[in-house]
Formats: sequence, C-alpha cells, structure tokens
Amino acid sequence: MIEDIEEPEPRAYSKDIAATAGCTQSQPSQGHGQASGKLYNSRALHHMSPFGKQFTNYCSIPLHTITATDKRVFYAVGTRDLRIEVPNGKSSTPITLKDVLHALDMRITIVSVSWIT
Repeated sequence: MIEDIEEPEPRAYSKDIAATAGCTQSQPSQGHGQASGKLYNSRALHHMSPFGKQFTNYCSIPLHTITATDKRVFYAVGTRDLRIEVPNGKSSTPITLKDVLHALDMRITIVSVSWIT
C-alpha cells in the first residue's frame, strides 16, 4: 500500500521541474528508471510514474511526498495524463490515465486499479 504523508523533506531536483507550479505542453525531465514496466496495484492511492516524457498536459506541482509500504519515500514533482498500453488478451489496448503523479525516483509505473474503478 502506498500512503501520502504531509511534510516533504527538502530535496534538490533539476531546476526545469522544481521551480514553480504550472502547466505546460512540453515534456518534463525523465526519471531515473530505465524500463517502461507497469505494476497494477489495487491498494495504491494514485497512479504514479517516473517516465516524464510519456505525460501529456504536464503540470509541475510543489513537492508531494509519497511513502511506500516499506517506508521508502518518493517525491512527486508533477502531474497530469499518461497514455499507456494495457494487456488485453494477445494484444493491448491504449488508455489514458488521469491525474498521474510524476515521481522521478520510482523505477516503474504504478497503475492504481482502485483509482481506475
């Protein structure tokens, strides 16, 4: 389970995304993750992804702290829509996830099953 906590710890992020909150059509910086895998999680409170280049209608946000069940802390720096391919039998179906958090230090995209339903 991933829970939100209130107080973010100070942390330096690249100036192009951490400056001020605002929306843009341009793509944010890519996170540290190398693969584009997805984890479908029924207990996650939000969709989250490190893959900034896949976001559309991107908005920078003030640091938003995310705490994983194992107590690791991640920081969301932006939000908006993310287009992904969802397995559908032998093929896949493209969908757009809404209000996805951009968390640079994550390694994979977390798809919140409960948020979809």
